[in-house]
Amino acid sequence: MAAVNYLEKALKYVSDAVEEDKKRNYRLAYKLYDISFDYFDLTLKYEKNEKKRETITKKVAEYRKRADLIREALTKESTQTTSASPTTRKETPDFISVSG
Repeated sequence: MAAVNYLEKALKYVSDAVEEDKKRNYRLAYKLYDISFDYFDLTLKYEKNEKKRETITKKVAEYRKRADLIREALTKESTQTTSASPTTRKETPDFISVSG
C-alpha cells in the first residue's frame, strides 16, 4: 500500500478524532487519535520526501500531545469515579480544555 493511502486514512481518523474531541466525546476521540497514529507511523515509514516527513512529524507531535492530555484526564477521572457512587459519576471529564 502506498504511503498516500496510509496518509489518507491517518487524516480521516485524526479528523474524526478532532471532531469528537470538540464534542467532548473524549473516550472516542482518544481511540480515534490512537488509530490515526498507527497510520501516521506507516506513512512515515514509507514516505521518501524528507520535507513531507518533517511536516507530518511536527503535526503528529501536536496530536500526540493532545491525545496524551486526554488519556491522562481519562485515567484520572476513572480513578476518581471508581469509588464514587453511580449518581456522582460523569461520562467524560469536564476539565479538559479544547484548544484550536
